Amino acid sequence: MIDCKYGKVFHRIRQDKGASLATAAAGIMSKQGLSAFENGKSMITLDKFFKLINQLNIDINEYIACITEQHLPKNNLNRLVMAYRRQDQHFLRQMQVKFKQWYAIYHREHDLHLMIVIKVLLKKLGQQVNITTAEINTIHDYLLRVDQWGIYELRIFECTLTLFDDFQITLLSRTALTAGKVYDAIYCEPRKEICQLLFSLIERLLKLNQVKTAAVYLKVVRSELQVEDIQSWFLYRYYAGIVTYRLGQTQAKKAAINTARLLAYLGNRNLAKHYLTHLADCGV
Repeated sequence: MIDCKYGKVFHRIRQDKGASLATAAAGIMSKQGLSAFENGKSMITLDKFFKLINQLNIDINEYIACITEQHLPKNNLNRLVMAYRRQDQHFLRQMQVKFKQWYAIYHREHDLHLMIVIKVLLKKLGQQVNITTAEINTIHDYLLRVDQWGIYELRIFECTLTLFDDFQITLLSRTALTAGKVYDAIYCEPRKEICQLLFSLIERLLKLNQVKTAAVYLKVVRSELQVEDIQSWFLYRYYAGIVTYRLGQTQAKKAAINTARLLAYLGNRNLAKHYLTHLADCGV
């Protein structure tokens, strides 16, 4: 039997190749069975596994490479985000060369995504970078095409929000929440990671005045909050105040300000000052 933990790797490669569940499962197993394997809910036989990878023309070496942690797209994307936060342009350019090499060898779609993400991050760091319409469409079309959105898709969306116009952002945001895509795909991920990522998306959407869409993502956050995650609860109350105020309920302004001031009462005046300044920037 093939352990269900390998299903997520198969899911990633299948999406990279643009194959639907129906196409991948045809003549081998049911769509429901393949979906359960991809989501870590069931195992499959070795015979079915090899039929699946042969059906999609997946090279076994490619599959093994994707199992290795440093080649998992989500992990590589997280490394890029961390490099951006510490303003490590040298690392970003090194990884740009590697992804270009890997794409030439394996033709994996996620390597192309990550090359584009690096361009976006370098541009945010003040570098002169040309991002083509074709590259924007590559990310846009992928996010519209995938069956489910997981941490990888959410992070890609977060990193590339600046590439899209208001219409595209609205479309992609709705797509992410259609048919339970986010709910189904992230159930096994650490809830704190999910919440922090969604807060980043809410922040970006507010800057783009996509307040109603931000409100929808806020509801997703509420469903994922855990009692012991104090930081996420604070951010939820904070952003709930901003979103509610921006939607026209003026009394929410006081709630948002009081949430920020709570940090001062707890002894962190600098962080409280940061959030109060942020509230002013958000028009609260």
